[in-house]
Amino acid sequence: MSTTSTISRIGRFVTCMIMIMTIVPAAKGGELTITKTWTSRDTLTAQDLNESFDQTEIAVTDNAAAINGNLTLIGGNFSLIEEAFNEIDLQRAISLNPFGAFLLSGASFRADTVSATGIVLPDGESSPRFVLGFVLPFDYFTGDPVFVDVVWYTQSTNCDIVLRPAFLSVARDGQTHLVGDGVGSGFNSLFSDTLNAPTTANQVAIQTYVITAPDGTDLEAGDAINFGFQRRSGDAADTCTESLFVQGVNIIYG
Repeated sequence: MSTTSTISRIGRFVTCMIMIMTIVPAAKGGELTITKTWTSRDTLTAQDLNESFDQTEIAVTDNAAAINGNLTLIGGNFSLIEEAFNEIDLQRAISLNPFGAFLLSGASFRADTVSATGIVLPDGESSPRFVLGFVLPFDYFTGDPVFVDVVWYTQSTNCDIVLRPAFLSVARDGQTHLVGDGVGSGFNSLFSDTLNAPTTANQVAIQTYVITAPDGTDLEAGDAINFGFQRRSGDAADTCTESLFVQGVNIIYG
């Protein structure tokens, strides 16, 4: 009898281990596939994976060795021989609907042409704004970074738009809101809050921002987060004369 094992991980969240047992010798030859699922955020060791399997966790393949299609598992204890395994750290994403945003100070929606759709932040207004929200899901690992990718474009070319974080509210079960020094504490641009319009009108680009706990602690799964952006069209660095369109917002974590 020989055994092999495969561990599947998403980020730091272990989803399952699949063990395949090959029976040798056998009249017809075949395989048993035994699946066991863990829901642990901790690093697993070989000892953790030495599990007992019952008959309900066994699937028989088409070529499995059997008599009249019947197979009985006599002994159900298997050990993971290899203690070291690779960790695949994949980022996860939450896509936010831009048309679910709360609009303020001259911001609006538009969806009348394929190249003019989404949240509209016009030039000439003092500070058009929008607010979106999400809840960190159960597979979020405490303290991991949370990024906000803004998918944007404008009809203006060779100019700049200032899109600045303006608001962050973090609510946690059993506590008062996490607060910092100001209403935008914990919400910052990753590199810059200046969007550089390319030489081609309506060419799409992505600008990245980062969210942390406003009080300097760590974010946790279950935290309810509302955040807002404002276009600072009155800022001297905002030189584009056309509207800024935001067609998508993606939350990246892990």
